[in-house]
Amino acid sequence: MDIPSGVIINQQNGSYPAMDEFCFYYQLPVLLRIPFERVIAEGVAQGKTLVEIHSEYADRFLRMFNQIASLL
Repeated sequence: MDIPSGVIINQQNGSYPAMDEFCFYYQLPVLLRIPFERVIAEGVAQGKTLVEIHSEYADRFLRMFNQIASLL
């Protein structure tokens, strides 16, 4: 369909070579990887955002936004 797209891997727990190979094969950029962490799950369950839980994700979301903008 020739629609620009990317992948966000949520709850990554370890390495997934098959996922990386899939993305590489289909030329899908991995825009963000969110680890499987108890502190994230607990924070989200309390209604917090990922940035509130881990402030370093603010920069990661900004980079992801720029990647998405460059795909368009």
